[in-house]
Amino acid sequence: SNSHVGASIARQCDRRGAFVNSLVDSAALMIEGIWPSARDTPCSDPAAQILPLRTFIEETLRRSRTSYSTLQVALYYLYLLRPHVRDPSRLKGSMGALHCGRRAFLTSLILASKYLQDKNYSARAWGKISGLPTTEINANEISFLKAVDWKIHVPEDVYERWSSVLLSSTCLVGRKRQQLASRSSSFSEPTVAGADGVHAEC
Repeated sequence: SNSHVGASIARQCDRRGAFVNSLVDSAALMIEGIWPSARDTPCSDPAAQILPLRTFIEETLRRSRTSYSTLQVALYYLYLLRPHVRDPSRLKGSMGALHCGRRAFLTSLILASKYLQDKNYSARAWGKISGLPTTEINANEISFLKAVDWKIHVPEDVYERWSSVLLSSTCLVGRKRQQLASRSSSFSEPTVAGADGVHAEC
């Protein structure tokens, strides 16, 4: 019956929503693991409001309409960048911006979008999404590419293994999220509205 079909669709949407929430949590944990200061970074512009990291990720994904596969590749790029971030001597001069987890995440999304999609946002559009100047968007792309030696191709077997790792991590995070929710049903994530972009400031 229509009611059964509707209930089935609702359950699928609930599961998909829960998975996406867990994936956002996984992304936040990964960024915090590489850039410990990313969780609560002071704003370089006192007039701008800095979103909590998880909300920043959610808003960036929502505004850019990023697909699941694009996010997967973006997180893989952050994994490639990790050794360079942990060894400051590898990031010199203009690459210093990559010490900011939020900027690096945004840049990884931009590069992943370009790698996977034929049609992409312009640097100006990404600037509106993030609140960063277009010149900085372009400079951060070059810095990221130099840091990973321009090796952004992801072979199919590597993508499959990475997807499997990410899925396992996301499912684990999802179970922990459910446990937390069952302990406190009144828990809510703090949010801050950003009118001029999500401000990828460090």
